[in-house]
Amino acid sequence: MRRLAHLLAILAACGLATACPVDPQRAQLTSGRMEAEAPAAPTNITFIASFGGPGLEEGRFRLIGGVAARGGRVYVGDQRLSRVQVFDYFGKFLGSWGCGLDTKDFGVTDQKLALNPQASEAELMSAGVVEAIVRRDFFRPFDVAVYEGDVLVLNNFRSRVDATVALMTPEILRFSPQGELRERYPISAMLPGFIAVDEANHRAACSDYMNNAFVVYDLVKGELAGSSRKLLQSSYESYLHLVVNAPTPEQQVQRLREWTLVGSGEGQFDLIGGLAFYSAQSAEGETVDMVLAVDTNNNRLQIFTAEGKHLQTIAGAEPGKRSLFTSPVDVAVTAKGVVYLTDQDPKMPAVSVFSSRFELLYKLVHPDMAKPAYLDITPDGFIFVSDLATNQVFVFGPTEAKLKAGAAGQTGEPEADPGGGGTV
Repeated sequence: MRRLAHLLAILAACGLATACPVDPQRAQLTSGRMEAEAPAAPTNITFIASFGGPGLEEGRFRLIGGVAARGGRVYVGDQRLSRVQVFDYFGKFLGSWGCGLDTKDFGVTDQKLALNPQASEAELMSAGVVEAIVRRDFFRPFDVAVYEGDVLVLNNFRSRVDATVALMTPEILRFSPQGELRERYPISAMLPGFIAVDEANHRAACSDYMNNAFVVYDLVKGELAGSSRKLLQSSYESYLHLVVNAPTPEQQVQRLREWTLVGSGEGQFDLIGGLAFYSAQSAEGETVDMVLAVDTNNNRLQIFTAEGKHLQTIAGAEPGKRSLFTSPVDVAVTAKGVVYLTDQDPKMPAVSVFSSRFELLYKLVHPDMAKPAYLDITPDGFIFVSDLATNQVFVFGPTEAKLKAGAAGQTGEPEADPGGGGTV
């Protein structure tokens, strides 16, 4: 039932040389002292700061939707308040963009659409929301990423019955660091949840809750470049008719599982989560571009080629072996082949860190971090983790960075305001 509740809650709001996901010859982090239950982090990695918390004012969040960091700036989406806020690496607020309207009140539910299938957004939403949609500053950021210095926002709005008259459909929005809308990338995902970027090949991958699959897009050509599932569902009208209009809650749950193709076989998912691009060497010595995908309710990670061919599965727990993770959410892979995974293990919520062979190296924990979710790693060793329980962002990183933060009064070095110090 926990798994069904989790899915319903979201819907409501090539052979390799080794079994490793990344080239095992690459350098790996080594852990410090090892403990029975939680390997300790290396002494050169430490907790630096946390920022945010629940609220409507600048620097706070109603519901964090993605975190991305590069070049001294951290971009954090707010699913509920239709905005992206910008901070420095130590939590100093720098600016924001978006309208700040609460998406929970925008008025469109599955039930309302099922009862009014031909209604326009103007008939279903408030005038203020419709005006914000027309201005293109009303969006629901379910994840964010950095691409060529710009910010990609995964705008999670469900497709309408008739997309030709819909004012808003799921898409990727590209903003400048100052919040200027530069480009829109239409995507076929019906209910996208996480985004990952492969800058070298100009690709973005999005996980899709409704299809229980991920899709890969070529950002230059503007076309689909791969998918983990064939024959993706694309008709929201069919979903409303078959699932929402089911006569009983039990039938609705059953139809939902059938619609989303819930499964535990190779290449199938039971609530797809975060994604990460990375590369490895094939037996022939060729570089293979791959996607690492979180399979939350099956408690595992799955490895695919970037085109969508399933390669390998990493189980979080196996009989007779030590559990690696129990409730994975998001994942990131560094250039050195180190894997970071947010794990909402009720006994020890943490960021679990693995070698390229998925050997547990250490865990990043904090007493206030209860539901770690979105994750990003910077090339210079900073780790940013959003926590859904406290609506905070936790920052881990090099020990010397903490000393710098202390010397700067926990705010870091002053930086230019990317958005005029307030909502743009």
